[in-house]
Amino acid sequence: MTGDETTTGSITTSENVKRRLARDSKAWNVNENQRFKTQFPDLTKQNKIDVAAAQKQLQIEEQRTLLPDNETPINIRENIDMLDPEDRARLLVDQDASPLDRSLGLQGFTLFGVLVAAFVAAYFSFIRRG
Repeated sequence: MTGDETTTGSITTSENVKRRLARDSKAWNVNENQRFKTQFPDLTKQNKIDVAAAQKQLQIEEQRTLLPDNETPINIRENIDMLDPEDRARLLVDQDASPLDRSLGLQGFTLFGVLVAAFVAAYFSFIRRG
């Protein structure tokens, strides 16, 4: 999980993503993974302490990083190339930024195709009858 080697089925992630996944894994093991709790009770106790401390630290950092009234947030759309490709894809999906969804796009094209196919089928059925 922390290595950089490429293997079958692997993905390339930034250090921040690896750290976030490791932090989330620790919290998941403490809260959800019954097998982990059974096999490693001493680690579970330590992980509970670590997770609580990390959450407290995160709250402190969030309070510190709140923007003052005179500052504006960074526009992600303008700086999207700076993001990890995985985060960029997730952001685009979350914010519905797909160019196909802005207008009718693919949905309109599909509807048009179905209508054309229906008219063509009807036309040939009339020609075949008569």
